[in-house]
This record gives sequence, structure tokens and C-alpha cells, in this order.
Amino acid sequence: MKIQVVYATPDQQSIVELDVPDGTTVFEAAVQSGLANQFPDIDLDTIPMGIFGVRVKTATTTILQKDCPCTRSVEVPLALN
Repeated sequence: MKIQVVYATPDQQSIVELDVPDGTTVFEAAVQSGLANQFPDIDLDTIPMGIFGVRVKTATTTILQKDCPCTRSVEVPLALN
């Protein structure tokens, strides 16, 4: 399944497209994106993550094709309220 992992700050944004199997976790997608290497302030163990702006309870939440039937997007935001 094709997804986008997105990270943004007030000054810049980065979008990484990945092809991952159904059931990949949000954390696995974030690691595969390489964004933590690009943005040293990202701590994947503590940063809030979401799917389409909706915060997931844990980074072990799986991404399923049914979650996002058209465009799939896993967001790794700086903060989700």
C-alpha cells in the first residue's frame, strides 16, 4: 500500500512516499521514512503520531488500507492536540 509519511515544522515540511504492506505500524513507517535522520529533533519513541491528523494511541497502531481508502497518509507531526 502506498503511504506518505509527513513531518512539518513552522519553517519547513518533508513528505516521504513509501510502499508498505497492509498492517505496517505507524512506528515502522516513521522509521522507514528516514525523517528522524533528516530532522534530529524527532524522537520516534516519544513524538505524537497520527493518521490523517488524528492522534493514534500508540505507535504500534497498524495502518490498514481501509483506514484511508483514497490517499493514505501517515503523519508524524511535531505535536497533535
